[in-house]
Amino acid sequence: MIAHYGVYLSLKQKCQKVFEGETEEGNKIEVYAQGEDREVIPFVAVVEINPLRPRQPDIKTRENMPRHLFQQMLKLIKQTVKA
Repeated sequence: MIAHYGVYLSLKQKCQKVFEGETEEGNKIEVYAQGEDREVIPFVAVVEINPLRPRQPDIKTRENMPRHLFQQMLKLIKQTVKA
């Protein structure tokens, strides 16, 4: 979902950045989590920022993500993105 830049800024304030990388197309990928040390992570967000429109980030969120799924998701993202 293309989000307003204010949503992205509030996400950066309330969550901890877990991963940052860049796709082959040059888009920036950031993964944020709130409470990543828990067995079920309350809030996870994956942000994709296109350098042609940096003020319109594409944000995908998930609530109550089990830790094992979060770790698998991170592993997949790390395999496809340049860190």
